[in-house]
Amino acid sequence: MPVPVMITAFKDKTFEWKMRSPPTSYFVKKAAGVASGSGRPGHGQTAQISLKHVYHIAQLKSRDEGAQHIAMESMCRSVISAARSMGIEVVR
Repeated sequence: MPVPVMITAFKDKTFEWKMRSPPTSYFVKKAAGVASGSGRPGHGQTAQISLKHVYHIAQLKSRDEGAQHIAMESMCRSVISAARSMGIEVVR
C-alpha cells in the first residue's frame, strides 16, 4: 500500500514527518479489483464501482489533514472524477 509521507527538515537538524492516507487512485483500483486503469479513459470502461465504494473512499480521504472542512458531497465528487479519469465507471 503506497503511503505518502511529508518530511519537514529544520535548521537545527530536527525533523517532522506526517503520514497521509494512500492516493484516491489506489482505493479506486482496489475497489474495482483491477491492477491499473484504462489506457484510453472515455473510450472504454475497464471496471465498475458502486456509490457505496465512493462514499467509503471519501470517508477515508476526509480524515487527511486539511480536508476536514471539505463537504462530503465534494469529496464524493472528487472520487467519482478520479474514477472517471481512470476509465472506471461508477454505478448505483
